Amino acid sequence: MNMKKADVVFSILSVTFTVALYFVFILISSNAGVVSAEWNVAAFSKGSFYLLLLLTLISWFTAAFYEEVLFRGYFVANLEFLTPVKLYIVTSIIFMVFHIFRGFPFISNVILIGMSCVFLYIYLKSGSLMPSIFAHLIFNLTSTHLVGTSDIAILKYSGDPGILNLIIIIIYAIAQIILTKTIYQRKAQGARLSAYGLERFD
Repeated sequence: MNMKKADVVFSILSVTFTVALYFVFILISSNAGVVSAEWNVAAFSKGSFYLLLLLTLISWFTAAFYEEVLFRGYFVANLEFLTPVKLYIVTSIIFMVFHIFRGFPFISNVILIGMSCVFLYIYLKSGSLMPSIFAHLIFNLTSTHLVGTSDIAILKYSGDPGILNLIIIIIYAIAQIILTKTIYQRKAQGARLSAYGLERFD
C-alpha cells in the first residue's frame, strides 16, 4: 500500500479539514448556547496526555486499517462482478451489519451506510486504501476523542449538539467527496476493479 503524492495531499487535507470542521461547529454551538465548550489547555502540560493520545491514535488507526482492508479491500475485490451501484449497496449493508453491536437505531444505520459509501468512493477514485484509511481514522478520532468529553479531548464540551451532529457528518461526507474528486481527476471506466487499477485482496 504505497502512498502516491496525491494520496499524501488528500490525507493531509482530509485530516486538517475534519479536525477544523468539528472545532468550528462545536464552538459555534457553544456561542449559540447549545453546548458549553472550552479548550482543554491544561492537558498539554501533562505527560500522560501525549501517551494516551498516542495509544488512542494507534487504536483508531488499527481499527480503520482492518475495516478498510476488509470492507473496501477484500469484499470489493471479491465482488468485482457487481455493477458499481450494487457494489456500493452490498458493501454498505455488510458494513452496517458488521456494526450490529451498536443496535439498530435508524439514524445510526443511515450514517453507517453513508460513511461506507464515502470511504468506498475515496477508494475507487484513488485506487489505494491509504486515503480511505486516513479519512476513516480522523473521522473516528475527532468525533469520539479530540472533541467531546474524553481525557484527550482538545476541545471539551458538555450538552447535546442535537441535529448539529448530523449536519457535521453531512458536511464531512460532502467535503470528502469534493476533495476526492478534485485530487483524483482520472475517471473510472467500467464496473470491474481492473478499470480502477485498485489494490487487490483476493
